[in-house]
Order: sequence, then C-alpha cells, then structure tokens
Amino acid sequence: MFITNDQKAAIGGESSFSFVSMVGYDLQKVDCTLFYEYDYEGIYNTYIESVIFQGVDISGCLTEETISALEMEGIAKHEAIKGEYYA
Repeated sequence: MFITNDQKAAIGGESSFSFVSMVGYDLQKVDCTLFYEYDYEGIYNTYIESVIFQGVDISGCLTEETISALEMEGIAKHEAIKGEYYA
C-alpha cells in the first residue's frame, strides 16, 4: 500500500493506554496509565502518567528503574493488543 507524504503527516496524535501491573517486593496490584504520541510508524515519546495503588497515585514514590520497567511493560502490552486488532 502506497502512502503519500501528506497522508503520513496527517496520521498521528497522542493518546493513553491503561494496564494493570504488579510492583513492590510483595507484588501489589497497581493500575497504570501510559501516555504516548503516535504516527504511521508506531508510538513514541512514551511515559508513565500515573500509577494508582488503592486509589492513590504513587508514581512520585517509585524509583526511576520501576517507572522505566512499567513503561516497557506498558509498551509491550500496547503492542500485543495492537497486534490483535491488525492481525
């Protein structure tokens, strides 16, 4: 399928993706929101917008390593779901 440069420029925007994960030494369930921008090639400029534990956003209390791991997990889950829609 051929896409013109104008069509490529028109495809894009920003969105968020919610997923459930586990954090902490005792693996507590948290609800995460991954924010991202997208275009015809995929997603980029991703970051974890919130990590909710028992109704409280704890993202400011987590280490950079934990936030990075959650971001990678969110991207992987997003890509897995995207693959289901386009398969």
